[in-house]
Amino acid sequence: MPDPVVTFYFDIRSPYSYLARDEVLALPKDFAVTVEALPFAVALEAAHGTPETRDEREWRKVKYLYMDVRRFANERGLIIRGTVKVYNPRVAHAAFLYARRLGRDRELYDRLLPPFWNREFDIEIVEKFVALLGEIKAEPDGFAKYLDGEADAELARIYQVADAAGVFGVPTSVYDGELFWGADRVDVLKRRLTRVGLARRAA
Repeated sequence: MPDPVVTFYFDIRSPYSYLARDEVLALPKDFAVTVEALPFAVALEAAHGTPETRDEREWRKVKYLYMDVRRFANERGLIIRGTVKVYNPRVAHAAFLYARRLGRDRELYDRLLPPFWNREFDIEIVEKFVALLGEIKAEPDGFAKYLDGEADAELARIYQVADAAGVFGVPTSVYDGELFWGADRVDVLKRRLTRVGLARRAA
């Protein structure tokens, strides 16, 4: 029988998704599960406003958020710099799904996340993703056609399933209908997997 699935919902623009990602994707090393990573765009503007509309209290919240994520990022040797604007994640999430079809999704985001969080990659520019797909040998010539064709419908299907599962934010991992929201809930998920007997025994 196939291993149970942990579905990991992320948003490229979420620093907490970045912090949780490697730990969640590594779950199959210690547990008899597979991990399915899927993009889920959250309404950042509703939660934090935009640089043009934030009031003083909202700016304090955003500044604290990035101070908080840097605490954890520094421990892991990661760089997370606050983004200069609220990006539209459509192109980035579509590129992930396109690369996923070719088995290159992990490679794409391994190459994308560090420069994005160092303000070196604009995720709204299609040509940047075409170049990145070329670097990882993921059929870059087909991306524009996918983006103009199937991408939005595929993203919409993922959002519908996530909504039906009760997902409201990222990062969220879903196991057996149970939600684990936040980078600080991965350990709770691990304890849950251990309780149901899915921890791999040491050799």
